Amino acid sequence: MRKNRITLTILLLSLILAALLVTACTEKEEVLATVNGQDITRSQLDDVLKMVRLVTPDVDAMLEDDGFTEYFEDTFLKMLVDNALIAMELESLELAVDPEELEEVYQTFRGQLLDELYRDEEELNERLQELNLEAGAIKGLLFGEVAANTLFDHVLKDLTDEELQKYAEENGLLEVASSVVVYHILFPEGEKDEALAALERLDGGEDFSVVAKLSECPSGKNSGGGLGKMYENDPNWDADFRAAAFGLAVGEVSEPVKTRFGWHIILVTEREEGYTKVFEEEKEGLRFEREQMMIDDFFNDLWTKAEIEFFI
Repeated sequence: MRKNRITLTILLLSLILAALLVTACTEKEEVLATVNGQDITRSQLDDVLKMVRLVTPDVDAMLEDDGFTEYFEDTFLKMLVDNALIAMELESLELAVDPEELEEVYQTFRGQLLDELYRDEEELNERLQELNLEAGAIKGLLFGEVAANTLFDHVLKDLTDEELQKYAEENGLLEVASSVVVYHILFPEGEKDEALAALERLDGGEDFSVVAKLSECPSGKNSGGGLGKMYENDPNWDADFRAAAFGLAVGEVSEPVKTRFGWHIILVTEREEGYTKVFEEEKEGLRFEREQMMIDDFFNDLWTKAEIEFFI
């Protein structure tokens, strides 16, 4: 299980599922949203506020600002919707939260509060009393983190190293394209003769940065015509310009090259050949990115399929 995900920052962003499970309405409450017919109420959002105030004491002053309060309500209401969807998905998959993991998360959370925010148990207990938060309530609020991890483990269970490497190879994630560092001098479309005259000056030994002052491109006046590094597979560059640049040797200056921007004289100063990265060396970063993508896709799918209505 991914027990190392429990940090105070994450708790702020993924707080509270149990409020959705344990709130029993004995009197009519303000309903803020519904998720597949299940209500999310004002008291549930208030519970989130208590936890936020526990882990971020400075937020008390911020909550006096109506603009921040509105932002808070919108942000955490959507997270409550996320958590409701998690609870429903766990039920449909017949998955359960491990009580031992929940207890471990609670102890870790309490330890982090003491390490990072409160001087000692006495100060922490005073804050808990002020917020009217008991251990059972905190465990209930932390339930959402454990439930999310349980569901994420299920979503990611088939992402083996072999599957990850296959995905990386199929999507070119291990390939680093060849690159060149390019400079250019740009002339308007109707000024090819001026481009040829500039090329003669370069052939005569004038410094490229000096002749680049003629350029219509701002870089010609600001950095001697420098455009930086260009990768061979980068579609953001004009295709004709890119092809001409990669056809040059280091130190070589091109004949005038026509693009939709006008006429270019191109200089290549550096070249790096492409290569394939080693999967084992890149595995950790690739796994993180792929897991985030899979989880995002999973949540987007849950939201798309669900019937969700907001009332604030």
